[in-house]
Order: sequence, then C-alpha cells, then structure tokens
Amino acid sequence: MTRYRVAIIGTGAIANLHIQALKEMKERVEVVAAVDVLRDRVEAYSREHAIPRFYTDAAQMLEREHPDLVHIATPPNTHYDLIIRSLESGAWVLCEKPLCTSLAEIDHILTVEQQTGTYCSSVFQWRFGSGSQHLKQLIQTEAFGRPLVGMCLTTWFRDHAYYQVPWRGKWSTEGGGPTMGHGIHAMDLFLWLLGDWEEVSAMTGTLDREIEVEDVSLAIVRFNNRALGSIVNSVLS
Repeated sequence: MTRYRVAIIGTGAIANLHIQALKEMKERVEVVAAVDVLRDRVEAYSREHAIPRFYTDAAQMLEREHPDLVHIATPPNTHYDLIIRSLESGAWVLCEKPLCTSLAEIDHILTVEQQTGTYCSSVFQWRFGSGSQHLKQLIQTEAFGRPLVGMCLTTWFRDHAYYQVPWRGKWSTEGGGPTMGHGIHAMDLFLWLLGDWEEVSAMTGTLDREIEVEDVSLAIVRFNNRALGSIVNSVLS
C-alpha cells in the first residue's frame, strides 16, 4: 500500500483537527513537515506531534520535502498563493475554506490543476456525514416527492472578542463575514442536495459588530429544478 508524504501549512487551532485525522490514517500517510510563520508555534506543534521537520517558509518546505499532499490551515488571505505554489510543486492540496476570494482566482486554480495534473479540494465535510448522504438519496429517489422549498440557516453567535483576532472581520484578510466564513458549509450542503441555482436575490448588513465585513446576510434562491430556498447567515444570533 502506498504511503503518502504529507505536509501541514499553518499550525494554529484548526491544524490540530488535521493532524488528528492524519494520525488515524497512519498506515496511508506520513506527516513529514509542518510550516508556520511563527517559529515557536511550529516548533512546539512539530514536537508535540512527532513531525520530523518544521519550516517558517512554505516555498522552502515544498522545494526540500516534495510532499504528495499539502494541508493548508492558514488564514483565508493566504490560501490562494499557497494553493498555487503547492499545485505547481506537484502536490495535491486539501485547503480550509474559502479556497480564495475571487472568481478569477478560482479560475486560475482550475487552470493550474489542468496544467499540472494535480487537484485541490476544500474542507466541505458536511457532504460526507451519514445523515447528509441519506438525505441526498431520499431526494434523488423522490422518496418524499419533488423538493419544493428549502431553508439554509447558519444562525450563530460570535461576540466582539471573537473579532479581536487580527485577521478576522477584514476584507483584505478574511475575505468576507459569516457568508464566507461560517455559512459556507451549510450553503455547500444546500447546493449539493438541491442542485445548481439559477437566480439569487441577496442582502447583507453590518448591524452590530465593529468590523469591515457583514455580520449578517440573507438570500432567496431559485434552483434549476424550480425549488425555492431561503438562506440566512448570521453571527448575531
């Protein structure tokens, strides 16, 4: 059985979930390196998880380690450049959401995939839960008839302290508010279950948090199958 060489870029909080998952697949993968711009953090992370080498520069790691797979667990504004570098080095990529912050960037990722034969995937794990898989089957077989109306609600609460993390709440570093960073999982599942949508009417607002991006967004969507849906993303709820 092939054992794949894996590198983790970004060793903040979410990286702990990545390493846990990789440890559960130790027969298939070997974590060979970790990267973070904060030397003390990546050194401590590597020591804790018995990762043999650590770096503070992703390009240097890619050049020296030649990983088969790269996990990207960094703030959103860094994702795009790291994805492109990793794909061009010959690695496949699993990246935290969002992959990037523009349609032009996603088009370029697709182009680089085609040029290199590599592939980039985002962490949209909700599709793979047993409940989601069962619901998808029920919809496809029209066990309850044709779907007509759907609701997609991400009504969470994030207090003012949550946005004290320097990269949160800014267009340049987070790329959006709860639409991009919180509701993206539920919206991905909604789209996967009901299919492509053909019409969207939406509104956003920054109602309470002292941030640049929205703290609430709402949308009405019409799907290709004529079903209608409503979407609410909020960190005020």
